[in-house]
Amino acid sequence: MNKEFNAILQKLEGKMQWTVFYVPFSVEEEYGTKSRFNVHAVIDGHPFLGTLLPSRNGHYMVYNKAMKSACKKEIGDSIHVILRPDKEERILNIPDYVLEAIRSNPIANSKFNELPYYIKREEINKIEEAKKEETRIRRLEKLIQKLTEKE
Repeated sequence: MNKEFNAILQKLEGKMQWTVFYVPFSVEEEYGTKSRFNVHAVIDGHPFLGTLLPSRNGHYMVYNKAMKSACKKEIGDSIHVILRPDKEERILNIPDYVLEAIRSNPIANSKFNELPYYIKREEINKIEEAKKEETRIRRLEKLIQKLTEKE
């Protein structure tokens, strides 16, 4: 069941500095859930996997770096969105060196495993998109530090 609509990109209210768009319908009524819901999204003609996240103002989806790069839209711009449910299990391909580093710290490993798929994906992409090995290592160390500080 596809849902098609236009949405305005906006900054998420609160602590997170994410760019998001809200869906103009009740996710509970359409998809039968109040919690996170995985979707296939087509934004301005570009396909993405995404997650609808609940908030006080309804469900929203994070407009991430890959979307921004493909769609060339910023906060305040309108986007055209087509959503359909994603029932497939999402498997994240994590490089061995990242897995080894995370698993070597029991607290970081536990916290990483608790993270939702989309946050794990963003963190891994942030590490992997670095051109230099020292930058990847620094970003990995920063991730492990962030995971252990939440304890």
